[in-house]
Amino acid sequence: MRTQPNIFITGICGFIGTHLALRLVEQGYRVFGLDAMLSPLAAMRKEKLLEKDVTLYPIDLVDISTLQELFETTPFSHVIHLAAQAGVRASQTHPEKFVHSNLVGFTALLEFVKQFDIPLLYASSSSVYGAIEGHASKETDPTSSPLSFYGSTKKANEVMAYSYHNLYNMRMCGMRFFTVYGPMGRPDMAYYKFANRIVNDEPITLYEPEKMARDFTYIDDIIDGIVKLLDVPFTYDIYNLGKGSPDSLLEMVSLLETYLEKKADIRIEKKPAGDVYRTSCDITFAKKQLNYHPTTSLKEGLKRFCNWYQTLPTRAIT
Repeated sequence: MRTQPNIFITGICGFIGTHLALRLVEQGYRVFGLDAMLSPLAAMRKEKLLEKDVTLYPIDLVDISTLQELFETTPFSHVIHLAAQAGVRASQTHPEKFVHSNLVGFTALLEFVKQFDIPLLYASSSSVYGAIEGHASKETDPTSSPLSFYGSTKKANEVMAYSYHNLYNMRMCGMRFFTVYGPMGRPDMAYYKFANRIVNDEPITLYEPEKMARDFTYIDDIIDGIVKLLDVPFTYDIYNLGKGSPDSLLEMVSLLETYLEKKADIRIEKKPAGDVYRTSCDITFAKKQLNYHPTTSLKEGLKRFCNWYQTLPTRAIT
């Protein structure tokens, strides 16, 4: 196996960060990263990374300047920024956490990376699109009206990244992720919460489910897209990374019932403010520029998730 360059990942013990680090190690990269270790599954993910000799720094993103000596002595080909507060509804109840991580933290990262002239890949979100109706979201669509505070912080990241690119000629690439799911995922996301509630005989709440659909994207397909971006000599770009076709929430619940072998107790309510009815991802640009071709259906992806979920020592990880 040929030796690849060094990569630094923020939020490395998060859902996407862990899967990405493991893939990069398999491909011969030396992987370093930081994580504030706030996720309920962070400790389990950390053990998997340490087994693969990934170098971890348990610090908050705002403290990245403490790694000055590491960056002065270790050449990094890319920094991949995945650390963030995530979640549409959580951003309504705890907006200050989103300001700290997604705005203050991202500013600290930009200032730090500026010193070393390292290309930066950063996570954005489909939430920046707001309520686009009638067609799949394209990178060229307007993103000035996110419906959630979370989406607003991600839009702010894109604007901040562009300004640093413009002012300092920094190489920036944003990745708009669409509803990423899979093993070791985020317990606050619907598919994971529903699995917990179904196995524990608790009701699940669906909001106007006949109208709800998401471009569910399996974690391995997202990782494929990120890894392909490492070979692209970007200056400033933004890519949609999703499956490219939405599935209904009712279909998602039906598949969970099948794989968990239990019926869900479903309650129906009106859609909360901040939620969108449908996300749909146009991946034409990523297909053309990256040869990005997601292959995992929701049926297969949820089967893999449920197989992993049923191996957990306690399934009610929230």
